[in-house]
Amino acid sequence: MSRMFDRFAREQLATGTIMLNHGLEVVEVLGYSGLDFICIDMMVTSLDWSEVAAMVLAAKRYDVTPWVRLSSYPWGAEEMDAGLPAQVLRASGLGAECVLASVNTARQVERLLHPLANPHRRFYIRQGGEGRTAAQRRIDEAEPELRVVPIIESTSALEHVDEMLAVPGLKMIYLGMGDLTKALGHPGDDLHPEVRKVTGQIIGKARSRGVIVCANALGYRHGADLSELIADSVESLWELGVRAVLVPRPTMVIQYFYEKTLERVRHRLKSAYP
Repeated sequence: MSRMFDRFAREQLATGTIMLNHGLEVVEVLGYSGLDFICIDMMVTSLDWSEVAAMVLAAKRYDVTPWVRLSSYPWGAEEMDAGLPAQVLRASGLGAECVLASVNTARQVERLLHPLANPHRRFYIRQGGEGRTAAQRRIDEAEPELRVVPIIESTSALEHVDEMLAVPGLKMIYLGMGDLTKALGHPGDDLHPEVRKVTGQIIGKARSRGVIVCANALGYRHGADLSELIADSVESLWELGVRAVLVPRPTMVIQYFYEKTLERVRHRLKSAYP
């Protein structure tokens, strides 16, 4: 059981982040820092499958639960990319324990779940059979629970969320708070009463069906204390019933650090910036 699932079993909050850029070393640093899961994002990045596979293994080195987010486009036509189920199979075969994709309807969720029953999804681990060594049996027993996680982040998904939650076999959903706040007319404000109301309603419906809800914390604002804003957002989501929260990605933290550092340098060394 990897770290995120262990948190769930203990009814604790799981925290993670999203990786948009290359870097095995960064994945290891994040794992060493104590994050419970890492979402490797293929949505609008240049990451390829070989890099994803290596990053998944880097996460597993620190017992961090690896997620992979697939590329999709939920803001266009109702029909999803026909190749997404094959990508779910591929991501799970590479070791991802959660595979995410933005979809809009119950039918699309059903299609995403189909690969979980495919025997090829863990191509490098062969279950059962005679003559298994003790080490092979330990590997078989340690095979993680795999989950396909639909991302709710469009107006269309909000309209169909009840049917999506009713799909048999669904165990987790992810709320993309950035786009959801835009769809609700309050971009970037996950603490707005209307946003909290809608989010709370979705979480209540999900929990009644035994579905875990994940979401991302919002918080970056130029000139503001990033840590405090993130902590406020995480606390708000936890109180609503979210059980796994993504905090801002490493590149955002780096940007924030250098902005604040340069601001202080320029303030102290005014003579160097005439």
